[in-house]
Amino acid sequence: MCGIFGLFSQTNNLTNFDLLYQCLKYLQHRGKDGYGICYFNDDNKISFIKNNGLLSLTQPIARSYSCVGHLRYSTSGYSFKNGKINASELQPLEGQTSNYKYCLAHNGNIPNIDGHDTTYLNNKIMKSDKNTMEEKLIDILNTIPAAYSLIILTKDAMFAVRDRYGIRPLCIGKDEHNFYVSSESCAFGSHIDFIRDVKPGELVRIDQAGIHQVYLHPKSQNSLCSFEILYFANPRSFIDGLNIQNIRKKLGVIMGKKENALSYLKNYTVIGIPETGICSAKAYAKYLNLNYKQGIKKKDNETRTFIILNEKERKKACDNKFTYDCNVIRNKNIIIVDDTIVRGNIIKSIIKHLKQCDVGEIHIRIPAPPVIDICELGIAITNKKELLMNGKTIEDAREELGVDSLVFLKTTDLKYFPTLTYNQCFTGDLDPIIRNFKPTT
Repeated sequence: MCGIFGLFSQTNNLTNFDLLYQCLKYLQHRGKDGYGICYFNDDNKISFIKNNGLLSLTQPIARSYSCVGHLRYSTSGYSFKNGKINASELQPLEGQTSNYKYCLAHNGNIPNIDGHDTTYLNNKIMKSDKNTMEEKLIDILNTIPAAYSLIILTKDAMFAVRDRYGIRPLCIGKDEHNFYVSSESCAFGSHIDFIRDVKPGELVRIDQAGIHQVYLHPKSQNSLCSFEILYFANPRSFIDGLNIQNIRKKLGVIMGKKENALSYLKNYTVIGIPETGICSAKAYAKYLNLNYKQGIKKKDNETRTFIILNEKERKKACDNKFTYDCNVIRNKNIIIVDDTIVRGNIIKSIIKHLKQCDVGEIHIRIPAPPVIDICELGIAITNKKELLMNGKTIEDAREELGVDSLVFLKTTDLKYFPTLTYNQCFTGDLDPIIRNFKPTT
């Protein structure tokens, strides 16, 4: 679930580094553990900037032509010391072929890898007996099924690769001077034109002559991760033709249609949990003609607690993430709408604070199915016991949360998603080709 972004200059414009920095800031929601930037300077030499934490650059930077950035969301296999990632494990990584050097930025998880999946991919390129970068990357697409989106930068070209299932997003943009490749279209802002998504199983080369499709896997399929749509992606993004904000609104309406006691709900107040629950919550309230209040607000500079690996720090962050307007919600019967429930830390903290505000009834509506399985392709949960819904019925979970009702959508309700959306966290199903993948050296 990392954020990757690449910029390729068509004009040798030496101000491109500032553009990369601004665009990466729009992807900060995809990773907060660390960041890295690789760039070719005016001497055509590779330079790196890497650091832990949120993207923040204050030191003078050499001017750059083309560059690649990475925002780290740690999943597994990465070593921490004193709460920090080993700098050598931050991306982008540098690679060397017989002919040239390159930078590699990767988003995703490859199953059954002993060690770091990004290092594995980099070694596959460097040790490949293929002659060109195009041939090396085609070999990866043909032999490694999922899940990865890659940006590879050389002195003369930038390559974009998306695995044959299309589990992680990747798209291409352009302005007057440069081409761009990004995890999400929200990074383009208003000054970069969205061109298209990189297709599942596609290898794209970008150079001075433009955009070229080099290869498309013959058995590719669209299996975009449903968690990207429900939670991870910015609502302003378009992914595989889907507007994330509109999808979340549709799910809120579907949740509203499930309510069959409108008179019972007449005097209830709906609250959307910032940020990703708000779109669905407002649509739900509008459909049912219920009062909507933003009685919960996210504190400035608070980032996603879901991606904090340390449990103690994660729970502390959950408790400090929001402010509560008790004057707005006191004595009100509340319907909370959130995007998903994974571990349950956030929702438990919210319920505790709502009760401290002396609200009346508390009802929870989740426009997604229950998360019942760990994700092997990108989410940092290694044990099902971490999941709130592990081995529980919905009634069990309702009692544990101490609320008046708890309702989820079903997987069959996700009809606005692509047909073959990757839903392992909701179903426990993983394509046998991916599950049985055996990495080679």
